[in-house]
Amino acid sequence: MGLRELAERLAHRPAQWHTTVPLPDPDAAASQEDPAPGYFQVRLTDMLLCDARIWNLEVAPATFFLADFNYGGQPVRRPFFVSNQLLTMMPAQVDPGKLRVRFRDTLAVGPTPYAGGDVGLFVGLFQCAIEDHRKALFSVFETMLGGVDPGLLSQQVKLADKLSEEVFRCLAGDQVECMLAERRVIGQQSLPPRGYLAYLHARKGPVETNGLMVVDGTLQRKTGARVAPVTDLDYCLVRVEQQTLRNDYSTMAFHRTYAHAREKMREAQAAEAQALLLECVRQIEASPDLSEYNKFQLIEMYQADLFATRALRTARGTGDGAIKRSETVSPVRQMQARAARADDYDDDLLAEPFDQIARLTTQFIGAKSASRPLDEAAIAAQLQQPRARPDSSVHVLVRALAAGSIAV
Repeated sequence: MGLRELAERLAHRPAQWHTTVPLPDPDAAASQEDPAPGYFQVRLTDMLLCDARIWNLEVAPATFFLADFNYGGQPVRRPFFVSNQLLTMMPAQVDPGKLRVRFRDTLAVGPTPYAGGDVGLFVGLFQCAIEDHRKALFSVFETMLGGVDPGLLSQQVKLADKLSEEVFRCLAGDQVECMLAERRVIGQQSLPPRGYLAYLHARKGPVETNGLMVVDGTLQRKTGARVAPVTDLDYCLVRVEQQTLRNDYSTMAFHRTYAHAREKMREAQAAEAQALLLECVRQIEASPDLSEYNKFQLIEMYQADLFATRALRTARGTGDGAIKRSETVSPVRQMQARAARADDYDDDLLAEPFDQIARLTTQFIGAKSASRPLDEAAIAAQLQQPRARPDSSVHVLVRALAAGSIAV
């Protein structure tokens, strides 16, 4: 190849398009009886560069996410960068930027309640330098050429370093290089569907997509009867997940308010307890981190637990461990009647949620679960129980509890 042809190749390079392939999630077969999911999340399950070293640079992959969706009544953007900088737990003497770490199953977005509109996702795969071997290489030159005039050698090394930097710049071999980037709508006016997205980049030639599949969260290719990991492509493998539940309810502010309310109830301060419970209910209704279905479930559960706590406390106070059903259900029905009179609600509209509160109150008393606060495991177990979607809204239930709390 002549100098002119080389100059033309360095000055003009055809665009290299990457390919994104949707792949099914083998673990996403949901039963038709499962409650409809209200949350989505995005997870980086794996990323790979087929080259670990480019000339004198040791390189490692990094992936940048930027999700845009509706949250709290307005559009937001959620950035997240998966790289060695996540390793904040490393000892001070260890430079995480120089480690070659394989990140697996890293949560990048969510869990986020779907609140309407499109859900967009930008994904960029980057090649980041973790070690530059040029200085070590030039030190070898110095050792080998020790008999040469030091002045001349110094000039040669400086010139070589400058030329090396220029070559890397021309070949796009800088400290950080974008291998692929794409923004797509993963949920068109709907909750993003479950599945994998494989973002692929070939160093040479077209991207070969035949036989690609996901096995244990890794990208593999089936050729005939043989299944082997993909090692000839740069890629990041992204998993879009749907969830019915969260796993962090007990860490949220409304749960602390509930715990304070039940302590007041255990101290026989019923009015103060119910006032705190209404504040808990208000916090749940206003939370942008909860799906509407979970809001309904949590409000019913917390109110029922407070009724059960009062019934158990009353039984202990009288020395009679037995609790009559009328003493269990009556407070719930009294609240329902006051709510109906105050706001003139249709009886059928209030019957369903108050029936559920009455059932839960009886259940908590029978299991003696109201003797201790609801923890994360108890909340999850209850939320997983079959529950028909209510006809009324969360706002209606909140108003009904507020109106029915008078004279509690």
